[in-house]
Amino acid sequence: MESWQMSSIDVARGVRARAFSAQEATRSVLQRVTEVDPGVNASAEAFLTAGEVIGARSRMTAPVDPADGWSAEEAGPRKEHHGQLHRPCGRATVTAAIGTVPLGSSPLSVSAFVFGAGGIGGVGSSPATRGFGLSPEDGSDRLGEAAALGVTTIDTADSYGDGASEATVGRWVRDAADERTVIMTKAGITYDGGTPPTNLSAEYLRQQCAQSVERLGRVDVFLAHAPDPRTPWPETVQALSDLQGEGVISAWGVCNVGLEALSTILRAADERGRTRPAVVQNRFNLLDRHGETTVLPLLMSEGIAFTPFSPLAGGILSERYLDGAVPQPGSRLAATEQVYYRGFRSKANLERIEELRELGRDREASVSGLALAWLRQHPAVTAPIVSPRSPDQWEAVTEAAALRLGQDDWDTVSRLFAPDGFQ
Repeated sequence: MESWQMSSIDVARGVRARAFSAQEATRSVLQRVTEVDPGVNASAEAFLTAGEVIGARSRMTAPVDPADGWSAEEAGPRKEHHGQLHRPCGRATVTAAIGTVPLGSSPLSVSAFVFGAGGIGGVGSSPATRGFGLSPEDGSDRLGEAAALGVTTIDTADSYGDGASEATVGRWVRDAADERTVIMTKAGITYDGGTPPTNLSAEYLRQQCAQSVERLGRVDVFLAHAPDPRTPWPETVQALSDLQGEGVISAWGVCNVGLEALSTILRAADERGRTRPAVVQNRFNLLDRHGETTVLPLLMSEGIAFTPFSPLAGGILSERYLDGAVPQPGSRLAATEQVYYRGFRSKANLERIEELRELGRDREASVSGLALAWLRQHPAVTAPIVSPRSPDQWEAVTEAAALRLGQDDWDTVSRLFAPDGFQ
């Protein structure tokens, strides 16, 4: 058996080993958290005995469809099943399912990959990228393809494509979604000429949440899109918690936060008796592992979900830009590189990606598939947010759903992309 095709038991052992190898980093970050905020309930014991964390990651590496309770490894030959995948992995065919995982401590479960609708109408929130995204028609097609693969959780924002993303998602939800669909959206980035272009005041969040509900039909998870230096975190926490308490949303979360901000948010929720964030969204991928020894251990110890965006760094984590290739005019990366990925396509990074290609060649695995598989099996990650621009780009997702990286291979990829000073 190839080490990339290990059983669910072996994968679980690998996840457990990685979780406990993170203990030293966790002890360090918990000490730092306590220094920032002694009131945060982030004890080392909570992490070191967190069987729920290890169990959740083990379940994720061998996802189970709750509709009939079968696991990928145990299924064997089977009639076509909604969400079941058949893709080559190494020299064999592996059957896998994109199952569901708990969203932190919330009552919700989300698909093991999340469809990111930030590419509809533009690319993210920046006005500079509007017009470079998917049309409403193409966006609806990607949403349908996602659902057919079992990717039933959708992430959008009021600012994506200046509202075009939410509008497109809302039309698709009304026409085609079913009871499994979970809708996540965000508010707080304004681009209204203000400096900074963020607003997390209680009044603004209520206003935007109402607008999102009108566009989408409902909002299951509502997130603060980016920190707002003008609004104290306690006001934001209270506003989001009140929306949850009133039944407008089922859970809330925050995006683009560091250790100090997250500590402040947790303290504000605890001191006021408010609900805590169920999920955090930050950028995280092999080329950007910022927060791996700070924010992520805290999320694990506190039972908070993590749904990272930009898992392939705008397509740089692929074969597309190797061998001297450059972004073509009109491509998504050509439009977004200076906005979101400046410096990512460096000579050093491309050399690392070339090495990753070599690792995958003998196993018939692509760069993108390996990068997503590594991320999906990271012990802190709940569900990566993926944004295929064309039907063929789902191949990396289905490949990652089927790949099972053994402990040694996961560690090899980790070391290859280790940040400076990170072992």
